[in-house]
Amino acid sequence: MIKLKFTLALCALLFFACVGQARAAVLDSWLEAFDQRADGSTVDGYDSWQVYQGLSNNALVQFGVTPFGKGKALQIAGANPTTNVQRAFSYGSLTPSWIRFRVRPPRAAVTPAVPTAGILAVTFDPSGKLLASDGQLWVDTGKSFNFGQWYDVAVKLNFSTHRYDVYCTSSQTPDVEFLPLKSGLQFIDPNVDSLSNLEFLGAYSKASSASAYLDDISLIYIYRLEVITPPQKLMLGQASGPITVQLQNILSEPQTAVSDMVLELKSTSDKGKFSARREPWSDIRQIILPKNAQAAAVYYKDNQEGRPIINFSEFPEQGFVKGLQQLEVVSKVSFFDLQANTPQVAGVPFKVKIIAKDKDGNLNEAYGGTVNLSADYVSPRSGAAKISPESVSGFARGALETTIVYPDCGSITITAADSENPSQAGSSPQVYFVPASFRVKAEDKQVVSRPFSLEVSARNAEGMLAPNYNGTARLYPIAVSPQDIPQAVVFPSLIQGGEFKAGIAQVPVSYNLYGTIKLKAQDNIDALREGYSDAIKFLPAKLAAQISPAPGNRGFFYVGEPVAVKAQVLDALNNPIPNYPGKIALVSSAGFSLPAEYVFSLADQGAHTFLGSSSRPGNFNVEIRAEDGLLKAVSADILVKDATLVVEDTVSPVGRGEVVIKLVDELGNLISSENELPVTIRVFEDIENSSVFLPFFTVSLKGGKATVPILDTEAEAVGISASASYKIKVKRGTVTFGKGGRTGIGTLLWRELKKK
Repeated sequence: MIKLKFTLALCALLFFACVGQARAAVLDSWLEAFDQRADGSTVDGYDSWQVYQGLSNNALVQFGVTPFGKGKALQIAGANPTTNVQRAFSYGSLTPSWIRFRVRPPRAAVTPAVPTAGILAVTFDPSGKLLASDGQLWVDTGKSFNFGQWYDVAVKLNFSTHRYDVYCTSSQTPDVEFLPLKSGLQFIDPNVDSLSNLEFLGAYSKASSASAYLDDISLIYIYRLEVITPPQKLMLGQASGPITVQLQNILSEPQTAVSDMVLELKSTSDKGKFSARREPWSDIRQIILPKNAQAAAVYYKDNQEGRPIINFSEFPEQGFVKGLQQLEVVSKVSFFDLQANTPQVAGVPFKVKIIAKDKDGNLNEAYGGTVNLSADYVSPRSGAAKISPESVSGFARGALETTIVYPDCGSITITAADSENPSQAGSSPQVYFVPASFRVKAEDKQVVSRPFSLEVSARNAEGMLAPNYNGTARLYPIAVSPQDIPQAVVFPSLIQGGEFKAGIAQVPVSYNLYGTIKLKAQDNIDALREGYSDAIKFLPAKLAAQISPAPGNRGFFYVGEPVAVKAQVLDALNNPIPNYPGKIALVSSAGFSLPAEYVFSLADQGAHTFLGSSSRPGNFNVEIRAEDGLLKAVSADILVKDATLVVEDTVSPVGRGEVVIKLVDELGNLISSENELPVTIRVFEDIENSSVFLPFFTVSLKGGKATVPILDTEAEAVGISASASYKIKVKRGTVTFGKGGRTGIGTLLWRELKKK
């Protein structure tokens, strides 16, 4: 676990980051406003919050101490040691990730040190300056503040570059422009790629016991405002169908607003106008995207021909990409005004209101004729489906509301033309048709992470193919067995509109986990339009049996030495399958001991290491079998040798000698590749009076041998024994201390001094 840290004048916000896992679901916005919690209650133990350091009642929800005097906030009491509050959760690794909070910082005694691990830190310094970490150093953001006032802080994280931007403004009087104080600051640890903990560290000062207050803590992934309804072609002065703008992350996934969001509405045409409703029309320049909503809709009309671009942007600015869409406005006398909601479902009856107009564009209450209905294809630009019924009548006071059906997908305009005078006609704004369902097909057995062919076809309400579907479909894995697949990823997760040909998409898809799932296809605009495949079982691609090298890369093992055998269940990309739960059998050569079988658990993450050993020399291998023997893998050969520690017999004069130890193979050859084996030495004196001295009793072999000095103060034979781990044999030796040295002759002399 790695820390990503903010510090607020010793009131610190810390984020723990860990390596990101593959995501099974959309990462969406999270908000903690404390308003739903009881006044005076601690956050400790609720919704993943924990008081990690200090008393639980040092972090209490308090009413009234908020930026605007309403609602509740979290009070972090000034205490020594400082109060540490955390919220551990898997926040993901999307770029950008926005962390925002409101804080009323107290005065602290000292500037905290920059954390040594984590992603970032900011601190409201005792000097009245806001500091931010840049790698391992504090940098001055240039922002000054007043203790006891509320501030809005935001950081924008980029996990691709491992850098971040920091923002801060007064909560009561925010800056007009939303600009970072510092951009491109380095992560403290450039290797982190995911958030998993939020942490706040309280303040303490002997001169002041003031508390820190926190409110509206949020983590959002909003990247853009995206217009998700297809572009429309409008008659001059005619109101459009609903134009829907959606909050999205960088993966085009819908996101939820954590508070009411004001959207500004603009057009490049000075004659363009917006309204929240088609009828009655009321000009607006802003619309509210409500808290907990993901999208908002407006209507547009223009009294100027051309191709105006409409613009959606948040107010005040929050750093999101603006939503843009180009419309087409054409001039044509319209004798009928057609109104229909969009989107509609292919093959499902829907209502259309037809209003007769005179040549001046006013309501023609006298009209009572019959109109012919037809579809004008917009996207795609051609098609064969027809509107049913093809003609309608029954106007009352110039208006008719009728029910019609269109059996295909795509965007069309609906044209009504007088049956006796076809030149008197009018068209609706564009109506977009989504499929009623999808049909999803694939072979029922696949290999984990190996691309396979998936067929997704758009269907209308009658189950017939909808050939003009050109929307975007999203793919989701639906667990069958096992039922818990938190790391599941279908790639790609989107089938773009251009991949549908005549309503059918044939796409290569892969899935990263073991088990049985169904694949769900879902329309990106209308989440109710979906379809499921039959159950698909995903099996491992292969097994692997890896033998860890012997220590020092000596190329063989000793009899009795542990041998690490790593069994892996792999996908098509040679990655271990993290959720593999199956049983494997291990078959080894005679004389090499290993468990006969093993059942994988989630903790193994697709790989498990066994320790085996051999009771005799020889060549051995290990075979792993899984999936009822359908998968097999054989390890490389494991060479095992007998070895003997030989202590050489030596002769030394009384005093200093040497113990020479060699490691030899079955043929008596020195094993010169051994450079690590620890050897323990024991001595056995002929005269047991502890006259022998060794400077150390454990030595590591180098080049297969070791020489150890030995001291003895008297003549005797000293037995030397060496031992090592495993089943290495031992041949004892003797160091003889006496009159005869290694060279020459030693003679004891006696001299008697006579008295004078």
